[in-house]
Amino acid sequence: MGRYQSYHYDLRGSTTLLTDENGCVTDRYTYGFYGEREHHEGTTRQPFCYNGRDGVMTDPNGLYYMRARYYHTGIKRFLNRDVLRGSIVEGQTFNRFGYVNGDPVSFIDPFGLEALSQCEIRKRVEANIAQSKAAREASNFKSSGLSNGTSEVKWNNGYRTPDGKFAKPTGSGRSGADAEEDVWKAIESKDGWQVTRGRVHVRDSSGQLRVYDGVAKSPSGRTIGLEVKSGSATKTPQQRAFDTRLNSSPNNTAFGVGNNTGITVDRSITIRK
Repeated sequence: MGRYQSYHYDLRGSTTLLTDENGCVTDRYTYGFYGEREHHEGTTRQPFCYNGRDGVMTDPNGLYYMRARYYHTGIKRFLNRDVLRGSIVEGQTFNRFGYVNGDPVSFIDPFGLEALSQCEIRKRVEANIAQSKAAREASNFKSSGLSNGTSEVKWNNGYRTPDGKFAKPTGSGRSGADAEEDVWKAIESKDGWQVTRGRVHVRDSSGQLRVYDGVAKSPSGRTIGLEVKSGSATKTPQQRAFDTRLNSSPNNTAFGVGNNTGITVDRSITIRK
């Protein structure tokens, strides 16, 4: 049987203490300005350390997985270039490998997309809480038992599965939708950027069809197909092959079809939430 432990965080959302069921401290963590772990006292092995409150995970090799990109504390930079260009009024944002605009004391970037202040994080958390409350009040839940020992909670047009996801009878769980919503909001907060939400259907020069979760359009007019994955979800072999072809040359373009006619996609990225 596993041990019960509680996480305790600092203002940046980094784990500083772990306590057991009796409230006794089992582990202590300290970090440098740029997230480098300076000291770990204890024996617990767990991935949620620097910015762990916001879902940032520490890989065994020491890299920080911040959804859209990996961050390296040794070079104080992201290993992957930001797909979003910077703002003309903020010179630091034009370094597309830079971390939190060079100010890790005041800002964090748990999604690998933008520098966020603690005030912005708090506003988003409060907004999410308010939205969740409104959804619960509007859902008119009714519990129903199942013979196999599990249960589901019915709501207006669907149900809540035993693992806690909201799902429509013919749709996917809410966890994926929430992941997409976080990404759309982060991109739309960038000056001049636009997002086409919902399924976007495109074909490449070989005639293959690809459906993206959405498309981001930069201020310069470049369009990027976005695949948002949550949890352990992965792309299909067909999706990987399509994206590899599209990204192999800056001259490759996929064209929207059906209701998406007129949309072009120049590049594809996968954002893991």
